[in-house]
Amino acid sequence: MVNRPRSEFKKKYWYFIKQGNKMKKIKPKKSMILNLVDTNARKKVVNYISDKKLSIKNETDLKKLIYYCNTL
Repeated sequence: MVNRPRSEFKKKYWYFIKQGNKMKKIKPKKSMILNLVDTNARKKVVNYISDKKLSIKNETDLKKLIYYCNTL
């Protein structure tokens, strides 16, 4: 592993969200975010993502989305 070139390493980002008394680990993916939201609010979240042209892999856009989900 020490002699492996840098091009073979991949960066992986994980985020943690508190649900009740538990911490849940999520990847910055649209499907993971939608699974956290109530089924009735999913369409609103999808519309919000497309209207604001958010990229979930972008940290600032992900924050905006999480704040929006908390208002629902």
